[in-house]
Amino acid sequence: MDDVARLIEELQRAGRKAWTIRGNLTVAGRIFDFARRRLGWAGQNPVRLLDRSERPRSDQRERRVLGREELERLIGAADDRYCALFAFAAGTGARLGETLGLKWRSLDLERSTASITHQLDRQGRHVELKTARSRRTVELPASLVSLLRARKLEAPYSGNDDYVFAARQGGPLEHRNVGGRALSRAVERAGLEGEGQAAPTFHALRHGFASAWIASGGDLVELSAHLGHRDPSITASTYSHEFEKVARTDARRARLDGMFGKAFGTSGPTEDNAAPLGEVVDRISGAAGGDSR
Repeated sequence: MDDVARLIEELQRAGRKAWTIRGNLTVAGRIFDFARRRLGWAGQNPVRLLDRSERPRSDQRERRVLGREELERLIGAADDRYCALFAFAAGTGARLGETLGLKWRSLDLERSTASITHQLDRQGRHVELKTARSRRTVELPASLVSLLRARKLEAPYSGNDDYVFAARQGGPLEHRNVGGRALSRAVERAGLEGEGQAAPTFHALRHGFASAWIASGGDLVELSAHLGHRDPSITASTYSHEFEKVARTDARRARLDGMFGKAFGTSGPTEDNAAPLGEVVDRISGAAGGDSR
């Protein structure tokens, strides 16, 4: 175990990314497991014995989540040909490859649904999604349906086998152009860079969808299915902070209600009998013994 811990330290000093080190540990752990099961080795798997503090820490930067106002600015600042694309990703939580691989036959605008069954890989190939969980049908918000209807009417390529978000010649768009250049231009125009925050990536649209779903009280299992995660535990792990934040807020509100009950009245004043602001301030000051600090 100590040798494995030292190896992790050496890899970190060499500048290896945390995900690279974790990948190496996964392979090593499986080798030791195989030796125990099949080769009669009686030792303990040193990878499994690592303390949490000894494991590589994530080098992932804090996740950027776009609020509704920021999202509207981003879509409004995008080039015309990419507005609907960014809106689709934000309104469904679809990945970049899934969005680029969407064809018109996969949209049912009458029922306001999209069937996400394929993706466009980085080599430009239109391939089926690998797992049953990743292949899914998702509901579309009404505003997105309206945007897609308008796009279909004006699109030169709108047959069932045409890409919804096509290049000028009708072929698929490239990952690098959309997730890189097009998004960077929109981010810059929308003023979403700087101020100590990482610039939004395309995946920020997916995170924004998940965060909004959680904040609205959405169910974990439904969110997992909507995002196409293999298992709800992945969703819970990925968005644990958002779930904890919502639970924490609700718990604090319930605690405050328990502390004060109806001490402040059962309802606020109406416009007709509302006290003037100055009177309210005087009332609070008097209750505090006149100390306005």
